[in-house]
Amino acid sequence: MRTLTRKLLSLLLVFTMVCAMVPAAMAADTEENIAWGSWEKGQKEPCADENHKGSEITTTPASCTENGSATQSCTKCNATRTGTIEKLGHDFSGDWETSPTEHWKECSRCEETAERASHEFTKYVDKKDGTHVTVCNVCEYEDPNSAEKHTYDETTGECVCGAKKPVEPVEKPTLNVTWTPSSSQLTMELGDTRHFSATAQVMVGGKPVEGVTPTYSWSGGTGDNTGSGYSLYAANTGTYHVTCTVTANYNGEKLEASKDWTVTVQQTVLTLTKTSDTLNGRNDYVDLVPTVTAEGYDAKDVDWSVSKSGIVELDRDNDGSVRVLPLKNGTVDVIATLDVGDQSFEASCEITVKGVNTDISVGATVFNTNPGYALGDE
Repeated sequence: MRTLTRKLLSLLLVFTMVCAMVPAAMAADTEENIAWGSWEKGQKEPCADENHKGSEITTTPASCTENGSATQSCTKCNATRTGTIEKLGHDFSGDWETSPTEHWKECSRCEETAERASHEFTKYVDKKDGTHVTVCNVCEYEDPNSAEKHTYDETTGECVCGAKKPVEPVEKPTLNVTWTPSSSQLTMELGDTRHFSATAQVMVGGKPVEGVTPTYSWSGGTGDNTGSGYSLYAANTGTYHVTCTVTANYNGEKLEASKDWTVTVQQTVLTLTKTSDTLNGRNDYVDLVPTVTAEGYDAKDVDWSVSKSGIVELDRDNDGSVRVLPLKNGTVDVIATLDVGDQSFEASCEITVKGVNTDISVGATVFNTNPGYALGDE
């Protein structure tokens, strides 16, 4: 408890000392700005000038244009003295004040103004939105009613406000190709002709470029290998692959595009009931019946052949069909052929023969035990 009391008394003493020093500090600070006159004799025995003990100073503040005053009395002899506080003078060091037509400076201590003048709109400032406004070259006031779009000098590429002409983005050229047919998977009839084409154009920024001639390269059929058109004649059944590559050169850059078509050639003029079969054993067989769709022709006009002899035997019927009979083990194509005008159509069936042993031979050894008989006698 005693320790706490001591601490509180110490704090109170420090606070009292600080408060006592404040008026003295303020007075000292104030006296520095006062030009004092001499002491006037007081009612009591006057002190020597160096012994006067002054009381608190009473002041009248100075203004920008008028001096202030100060008075003080001696606490010993009641002598008095008067001092002068120098006028402050105007302070026009702040920012410009503006209106739409003029600018001026205001004193920071009073309402006095100075340097009032009309704006001098001789500069421009870029508003970063494609426009600029005029600016007073004295106070930097921007005229909101002067906004206008940038205009760029043809030589320097600059606007009067200093803005640079935007650099147009360089559009990358593309090769636009229209492919005919558009589908990549096609079917054709045997003997037919299919036409292909490609129309290409160099494009920049969505617009065609004039004066650029693309080149076309074709493969996979019979046609013009250098032009934009191409033809495929289906001479045989099966699968064809037609490819077109288009190239063009623009500003030193090579542009290229390509397309592949897969063409399946089939024929429906002549078809068989089967395309493959297996014969198991000598007593097995298969009947192949042709279907003919050519006008003026029927199954009786079909010719039959085999790709390899000795494996099967063909037994033709009057209706144009054929029965296939096994001879020996192996694989063979049975081929049906129909000639229609100057075109020939084929259909085939792959036959596999199993279980027929054609390599067995029969022999006999005759023992002549009875006189008068010989080999070959009945």
